[in-house]
Amino acid sequence: MTLNTPAWWLPKSEVDALQMQLGLIAQKWRETKDSIYVKQYHDVYHKLRSLDWDGAIDVEAELPYSLMPQEYLDNIHAHSD
Repeated sequence: MTLNTPAWWLPKSEVDALQMQLGLIAQKWRETKDSIYVKQYHDVYHKLRSLDWDGAIDVEAELPYSLMPQEYLDNIHAHSD
């Protein structure tokens, strides 16, 4: 199952599109608590990392701490030291 990006939202780059997907997937997870969305979220996150993205994720686009990709959590902790 894939999520459709709303037609009104035109990303400026692949990174923008993937960041938007994180938010949409997180929203779907909050609505359903279905673990398929955790897998999709991790897949999109790792795709972002493969594009050399090293940014923060908006709070609204995050999953609960225990479900976030470990690499992201490690990265956040490294930047806060």
